[in-house]
Amino acid sequence: MLIVWLSSRLPYPLDSGGQIRTYHILRQLKRRHDVILVTFADRGALTAAGSRLGEIAGEIVAVPPPAKKSGWALYRDALRHLANPLPYVIAKYAVGDLRASLESTLARRPADLLVCDYLTPAPCVPENVGIPSLIFEHNVEAVIWDRLAEQEKNPLKRLYLRSEARKLMAFEEKTLRRFSACIAVSEQDRDFFRRRFRLREVHAVPTAVDTEFFSFSARNGRPAAPELVFVGSMDWVPNQDAVRYFVKEIFPAVRRRVPDSVLTVVGRNPPASIARLEREVPAVQVTGTVADVRPYLQRARAVVVPLRVGGGTRIKIFEAMASGAPVVSTSVGAEGLPLENGREILLADTPEAFASACVRVLTDHSLAQGLARRARALVEAKFSWEEAGRAFEQICLDTVRKVKHAD
Repeated sequence: MLIVWLSSRLPYPLDSGGQIRTYHILRQLKRRHDVILVTFADRGALTAAGSRLGEIAGEIVAVPPPAKKSGWALYRDALRHLANPLPYVIAKYAVGDLRASLESTLARRPADLLVCDYLTPAPCVPENVGIPSLIFEHNVEAVIWDRLAEQEKNPLKRLYLRSEARKLMAFEEKTLRRFSACIAVSEQDRDFFRRRFRLREVHAVPTAVDTEFFSFSARNGRPAAPELVFVGSMDWVPNQDAVRYFVKEIFPAVRRRVPDSVLTVVGRNPPASIARLEREVPAVQVTGTVADVRPYLQRARAVVVPLRVGGGTRIKIFEAMASGAPVVSTSVGAEGLPLENGREILLADTPEAFASACVRVLTDHSLAQGLARRARALVEAKFSWEEAGRAFEQICLDTVRKVKHAD
């Protein structure tokens, strides 16, 4: 089977949950099928990825990405877009070059299936694409923006976020209906699409983890410092909100009870508002991009996931669990993952409860060790990328068969 995979970003380096998920699914598909990847990528990104791209696609069709905007240029661009019915987060990717490259690829190589990775590149898919098509939804995008609006204290920003959330909800429903089928990353997201958008052909492929790469590190003795670690792409707004929330509303209570505790924030592209937390709170370190996240997971006394905004599933949680780090999370942070509070994870949804959970893990070695061992056993038994890849592949095959049979 020839699969054309459309993405708004190159799935490498593996420094975000979405890129990790896309990379491993493509790697599994490439073992048994021909894959052409059509994506935004500049020459530097292609060179940096090098031979790793050969593991996920037989051919790469790369289009220079749209220029990134930040600061006042970003705000000005977003304000100018207010009257546009297309959500801003979608419109900035809807450029002609990517669509033209997709259309020429499909004309040149008759494919069996088109996969649209994420909602963002969907405007580049022709209305009548002419072949079976899937959309791979890593999140429910409209829910993320709605939750951002709930947490925003500035009334003007909250008004803007609610406007974007409404646009996204309408766009997401209309767009998903254009595809032959939809794949979600959790049963919770799948059920949302069925209930809210009334989709029939929607399936769930759970998040997985490479348990060989993230090897279990038993904590036989306490590390020298009671270190809490947050891992996540710091150019993603929900992660920025989570770190600020933890540092300002949770961490002071932890420090009062465990005075030598520290927090390390690991993730690419932290904005200035996150980077300056190091100066404001001496017990906080912000690393920025790191070559390998494993040393941070292996030395962590606990990994914290204080997300108040988000969707999809958290690969960062499974990576921590595979590495032997106990996890403390909000319910939103662990949403969509089949985890039992108190067995494989500690869940807490108020600043006081979250701080208490952190203190328990930092001070009770037996509790921390039990959480870590049970969590590792769970991900090892049920959540391999091989299993996720086979499930994804079967949905692809079934979709092609159903569409061709209907014709």
